[in-house]
Amino acid sequence: MTTILKNWRIKRHLLAKKGKKLSFLFFFLCILLFFLLIINVSDIFSSLITSEKSLFLIDKIEKTSYNAYCVSYADFDSEQEAQTYCEEISQMGGMGIVFHKGEYFALTSIYPTLIEAQEIQKNLLEMGYDAKVVKLEVKSISKDYKGNNKEIIIDCLQSFREIFLTLYDTCSDFDKNLTNESQVKGELAKIWTENKNLQNNFAQTQVNLTDEEKNLILELMSDANDLVEEALLFTGEKLQLSSLLKQICFDIVQQNIYLTENFV
Repeated sequence: MTTILKNWRIKRHLLAKKGKKLSFLFFFLCILLFFLLIINVSDIFSSLITSEKSLFLIDKIEKTSYNAYCVSYADFDSEQEAQTYCEEISQMGGMGIVFHKGEYFALTSIYPTLIEAQEIQKNLLEMGYDAKVVKLEVKSISKDYKGNNKEIIIDCLQSFREIFLTLYDTCSDFDKNLTNESQVKGELAKIWTENKNLQNNFAQTQVNLTDEEKNLILELMSDANDLVEEALLFTGEKLQLSSLLKQICFDIVQQNIYLTENFV
């Protein structure tokens, strides 16, 4: 009887101890859920309410990150060797740009999606080339501004992305013989005019930016204009124009990367 009573007391002690652990676990889960709920509500308020220009004097402007994808003809240990192949690539209508990222890549073209890049990579691999896809990441920008200039800032930050996509479509149609040179020049003229207007509007609009930030944006917009104008005035062969359009696409993305890295 004494043994049974002793065993019962031990079991009751163990059950009580287990019950305390379960109670502590339940309490911990309640606290965790409470904090997750707070975080979720905070996220709702920061993403929804502040995106509408109403309650706050300071608007948060965000430019989401995106990637562009280059296809390399091959990669090399030296820049000089890569440059030799790039000259051949440009004569065939490809981009023909040396890009250094660990190795020296001889880039053929640039695409807005990975699927498109992988299709070209597959073609080159089947032809016996050591083709690779090189990702270019344009990081996100997040900065606070005051005043009534939200839209013009968003336009400035998105302009390079829009130019890149328009140039890509123009170059792609040109390569497929869906458009001729005069139609390409017409599209380039539209891009040049739109970006010039954006540059002028930005210069005339008073925004809460430092002079250094204003000058950075204006300089890059001016460079973009010069690149498009170079293609607009080009009088060479079709393959050379095709190569130039691809080079401008790459340069536009590089300018956007430079902007996101310095606009902090």
